[in-house]
Amino acid sequence: MTRKLFGLWRRSKFNAELDAELQFHLEELIAIHKAAGMSEEEARQSALLRLGHPQQLKETCGDALWTQPFEDAVRDSAFAVRSMGHAGGLNLMAVLALALGICCSTVVFSVVYNGMLHPFPYRNAERLFAIRVDDKRVASMGFRYEFRLDEITAFRKQGRSFDDVVGYGNWYITYARKNRAEVLHGAALTPNAMKFFGMQPLLGRGYTEADSQVGAPGVVLLNFQFWKKEFSEDRSVIGTQMMLDGHPRTIIGVMPPRFQLVGADLWLPVSWNPNRVFEQNEPRFFWATGMLKDGVNPETAVADLNVIARQLSRIYPTNYPKQFTMVLTSLSDAVVADFRRMLILLAAAVGILLLLSCSNAASLLLVRASARVKEMAMRAALGASRERLIRQSLVETLVLAFAGCGIGCLIAFVALKRLATALLGPFTQIPWEASISLNWPTLLFAIAAAVCSTLLAGLAPALYAGRGTLQPQLGGSGVGVNASFVSSRFRSALVVCQMALSLVLLVSAGLTVRGFFALTHASLGVETRNVFEGWIHFPRGKYVTAEAKRQFVKRLLEKLAAIPGVTNVAESITRPLDDGPVSDVNIPGKPHTKAWDTMFEACSEGYFPTLGLQLLHGSLLSAEDIASGRLVAVVNQTLVTRYFGHEDPLGQQIHFKMLDELPDAPKNANFEIVGVVSDFRNRGVTQSTLPEAFVPHSFTGFGDRGILVRTAIKPTAIQEAVQRILWDTDPAVVLGQPATLENFISQNVYAKPRFMLISLGVCAAVGLLLALIGTFSVMAYSVALRTHEMGIRLALGAKRSTVLFLVLEKGMKLVGAGILLGFLTVFLLAAAMRWELWGQRFDALTAISSATVLAAAGLLACYLPAFRATLVDANAALRHE
Repeated sequence: MTRKLFGLWRRSKFNAELDAELQFHLEELIAIHKAAGMSEEEARQSALLRLGHPQQLKETCGDALWTQPFEDAVRDSAFAVRSMGHAGGLNLMAVLALALGICCSTVVFSVVYNGMLHPFPYRNAERLFAIRVDDKRVASMGFRYEFRLDEITAFRKQGRSFDDVVGYGNWYITYARKNRAEVLHGAALTPNAMKFFGMQPLLGRGYTEADSQVGAPGVVLLNFQFWKKEFSEDRSVIGTQMMLDGHPRTIIGVMPPRFQLVGADLWLPVSWNPNRVFEQNEPRFFWATGMLKDGVNPETAVADLNVIARQLSRIYPTNYPKQFTMVLTSLSDAVVADFRRMLILLAAAVGILLLLSCSNAASLLLVRASARVKEMAMRAALGASRERLIRQSLVETLVLAFAGCGIGCLIAFVALKRLATALLGPFTQIPWEASISLNWPTLLFAIAAAVCSTLLAGLAPALYAGRGTLQPQLGGSGVGVNASFVSSRFRSALVVCQMALSLVLLVSAGLTVRGFFALTHASLGVETRNVFEGWIHFPRGKYVTAEAKRQFVKRLLEKLAAIPGVTNVAESITRPLDDGPVSDVNIPGKPHTKAWDTMFEACSEGYFPTLGLQLLHGSLLSAEDIASGRLVAVVNQTLVTRYFGHEDPLGQQIHFKMLDELPDAPKNANFEIVGVVSDFRNRGVTQSTLPEAFVPHSFTGFGDRGILVRTAIKPTAIQEAVQRILWDTDPAVVLGQPATLENFISQNVYAKPRFMLISLGVCAAVGLLLALIGTFSVMAYSVALRTHEMGIRLALGAKRSTVLFLVLEKGMKLVGAGILLGFLTVFLLAAAMRWELWGQRFDALTAISSATVLAAAGLLACYLPAFRATLVDANAALRHE
């Protein structure tokens, strides 16, 4: 490469030396001819005839240089840039078509590459695996994802397949300022977290083992975004203190922007000692992530974990099902598993869109090549080889493609800046750590897309430009000769392909719309309108016992019920329609071999009327049940159907194994079933309803509490009143995450379907636009070629409506062929399309609706050129040639 660049620099010297050499040989031949008796003029002419034309000789010698291809490429590129203005409209449309395709594909590639394949900046991220316990009897869901600290310690010390194992868990904590307090999303980390993840703080220092010892001064690490928002990037905060859950903690560091473990605002160290006194809101269970040793495969590590887990199951029998296996999932798969299929489907849609843009550009470039066929014939007549003409055409397409790449990358940069924040987080499941941006891998992909687009869009026009014999093209009278049969057929085939691909996108978008409509209009089983919700975060050391919490909740609910416009109030430990705690249950006298997984909710007596749950049998929880802490339960219809069949469940006993692990809760307790209520979608709209039991919240003092307030007015109107009442009841208690139930469902339940709806909708709209541009350009060019024919028809008495129908017939035949090909493609892809479109089957309504939209748009694209054909002046057309 260095020699070639050096050769380019020395080209002028080479030309000077070559001129001198040719002049020397010419003078030698002249001298020889003069010595033979020729005159000066005769000797020069004879020497030139023998030597050859000097310019031709110079070009022949120049072609032998290794620098020649580079020089040709530079000249071809310069010519391509100069010639772009000659067919400005066609070139501009081709550039915009390629820009749209490259932009969309670049955006999706950035999301897939940075969000799915390489989302984590941690050390040895490819060797990080999440640990969980699966019940072999239940294939649909994992049994347990969180572990005690001593379990994680056993995995670390006894596991021979891991370099290390780390634990981390959510810790919602109260941050008290001078004039207000709020609940922050914190996370508890085991002491080895900094070394495990291999990321050092941006400011200050990380944790040490000493920081996590019992009795050590409290310390905290800040999230970069939280530091930026709360402290305005003030570097002097290092060493200052924050009042967290009533205790001062010293800020020792600020983590880099991409350290976003569980999306927390701050991170706190916890001791490995499982027997220490836990703080009130400190997590007891932690997610466990292990780093496999180099060269160890996951299967070996699972076998290793199973041996350790069997020993732990003897110590904690309720934490492990009777038939269990340990499972390792790569950290990226564990986070984005549900979102992965959606992104794959979106990537396929964008791939179709890129093909559409290339097809569109190819049809436009074919039109341009047809108009330049005489120019290419003249070049061939002057000595240009077919390969030289093809190369020139490909270079011109490459210039257009890179122009489209530049515009596409600029649009993608703006789009990614706006999308980055919206795409990250729990609703899309793309990790917070992912860098969704226009980085180097994404730019390289965009360049590769431009090169591929050049081949896809430019090869056919290039071959067409370099084809054929010279005489018909130089001697023909014009347009009729230029529009060769092959070119016309190929342009028509491109239109058919564009229509077919566009129909695939339209049907996909149609199924998504139907699926989203079905989700948003599906019966949730609860009344979500006009319900205000929030979380009550208790201060450290207060309201620890079940009775203390019951008394506080009772006073608070009485005051909330007195707010004007409030119709019902309730307390719960989880949000409705959100995945709550799940426990294996036992029912005396009913042995079972498979796990009986059941969700449970600890709530107040107002829970059922607040959410509109219907009593089907028996009675609901009463105020007396709450006050006395009576061990009773109300169950849903699914639990009755699955575990009791046709047997009456009232009076039966049910035991929740997981409740035995809660502090300040009765052990080995059975709850009496007193009522049955209607089902609701307790796991969200997209999953089937699980059995669920509702028990009095007063049976345990563990955890925070949520409030639900139904109003006859806008729920947001009571937020200030709720906050004021909470402060009046106890200023140390903080209201966290205030929202309406509708907003929560919109953001949590419908977020992924809405993302897919918008994405596929945009792809379908852009694809339809590209198909229309392609159809319009081909039809417009076809009408221009047939101006002479149209003029003759009109001159011979043809009606303008006949001419209009003639052009429309040809265009709509192409549209119809594209729709038929699209239907065939959709049928072949139907199984894959149903894969992620929320169970929506390919049906006649969606297909016919999509085809109707496409046909109507195609008719519009054909009508404009057809109408223009009817305006041809017959006399002018006859003089056209």
